[in-house]
Order: sequence, then C-alpha cells, then structure tokens
Amino acid sequence: MEYKRKHDERQTKIQEEIARFTGQLVTVGWFQITVAVIGLGGIIVAWRASNAAKESAKAASAQAGVIKSLERPWLVVTPPQKLKPRKVINSIAQSGGVAIDFSVKNIGKGPAFLVEQFAILVRMPYPIPDNEQPDYSGAKPLPKMPIAPNDSHSQRSKPLIIPSEQIRQDIVDGKDCIVFYGRVSYYDTLHEILHKTRFCCYWRTIKGPDGQTIGYQYVPNGHINFIEYD
Repeated sequence: MEYKRKHDERQTKIQEEIARFTGQLVTVGWFQITVAVIGLGGIIVAWRASNAAKESAKAASAQAGVIKSLERPWLVVTPPQKLKPRKVINSIAQSGGVAIDFSVKNIGKGPAFLVEQFAILVRMPYPIPDNEQPDYSGAKPLPKMPIAPNDSHSQRSKPLIIPSEQIRQDIVDGKDCIVFYGRVSYYDTLHEILHKTRFCCYWRTIKGPDGQTIGYQYVPNGHINFIEYD
C-alpha cells in the first residue's frame, strides 16, 4: 500500500510538472505571437509613414510647380484684332505685297526679358501639308528687352511680296494661304529660365462649290508643327 501511495504521488507531481511546462510554452507562444504582431504593425506603420512622406513630397513639388507657373511671364504674339482677312488678301491681289503689325504681349505675372524675336510672312499651299516645318534660320539675338506684365512690344513685319500674277491669283482663289509665324525667346527674373513661344496663324479665301468667293477667314492657331508655349 505504501508503495502504491508513493507511486501515485510521483505520477501526480509528474502531471503537475507537465501542466506547468505546457503553461509556460503557451505563455511563450502567445508572447512570440504578440511580438510578431507588434513587429508587423510597426512595419505597416513605417510603410504607411514612408508612403505618406512620398505623397507629401510629390504634392509639395506639384504646388511649387504651380506657383512657378503662376508667377512666371508668358509671352504671346498676335496680329491686331482689327486686321480683316479681306484686307490681307486684297492687298496681295492689288499690290502684290502685304505687311502686318503685330505685338508681343506679356500676359503673365512676372517681367519677361526678350532675347530673340523672329517673325515672317510666307505663302503656303492650303491646306498646309502635315509635314510642313518652320524655318527659324533668320532668327537673330536681341539685347535683353524687358516687357512688364500686361505690357507689349509692337512691331511691323517685313512685307511679303508676290510678283507672280499666277501665285497671286492662287491666293485669291483659296489654293494658297498667307501664313504668319515665328518665335520669341525670353528669360524670366524669378528663375532665369529660358522660355520660348512659337506662334502661327494664317489668312485664306473661302470659295463656294461654284468657285465664287463667299468669305475670308483668319485662323489664329495655325499648323501644329509651328506652335509651342514653353
């Protein structure tokens, strides 16, 4: 009986030790899981913080770009609004030549410093071919000419002379058009960046199905290969 009692006590102690050890393992396991979850949470938080920082930097860069665009000068080149298309065509038909006044206007908020100006009147077939390219070989540098916001620099173009009667008639008949194009280059004061404006417009005769003239057209935005605002 004494032997059985001692045997039972040993079994009880062994079971208690096993239970205590198992409890420790469970505690360690939960601790490891908790550490893993906390570690994963930290990684997620760090990843989110990194992404937020990147997005914030992108937003700041975009905002800075917008501010630069708002504060910089913008030069546009236009002939006078009162210039009638009929007058351009009739001048060619009657005298064989035409010249126009135009202005370089600063529509931006910062002063511009004009360093190059090139403008020319030419004859081109209508419609203007898709592969037509501008020629700026005649452009000449200028000393920095300041143009304040909302101010403009006016000038008269060199005349376009059409001595050939046949070519003059092609313009009158709408087979050719009169194209005014060119380029201005200028600096801004805020960043000393060189900007360029390339412009193009044209005038043409509109003929009806019966070949009779039904009107004259001024197109302010000409060939896409000739236009750029940088």
